Amino acid sequence: MRKKFGIFKEKYPHIISMLEKGYPYTDVILDLKDNHQLDLSFNTFRSYLYRYRKELNSVMNTSEKLTATHTYSDDHLKNVDTSHKEDSLQPTLTKVGRTQENMSFRDRGQLFIARLMSESEPNED
Repeated sequence: MRKKFGIFKEKYPHIISMLEKGYPYTDVILDLKDNHQLDLSFNTFRSYLYRYRKELNSVMNTSEKLTATHTYSDDHLKNVDTSHKEDSLQPTLTKVGRTQENMSFRDRGQLFIARLMSESEPNED
């Protein structure tokens, strides 16, 4: 049996879309119960929202620290070919030019994963 918080995290994009459309918590909770087989009390729903947002923010803070360290080291290396790196010189801008503050949680997550993937690629010498 899956844990409720795991199901909640899976349904998080749907939950956020409903909240952004102006639905109150009670309507979101009823929708989760009726359509997604997730029965939560009001307080549990609020707690899950807080916990998951906190997780997402800690991942973003870690990402920003990694990016700052990565950028600092890139700026201070000499005679290194960085032409193969994508967007490593502009860590706060996405490919479409939006800052991280204007991005959705999903976009931030995808940017974070892309950065991790590009950092783990071996250098071509």
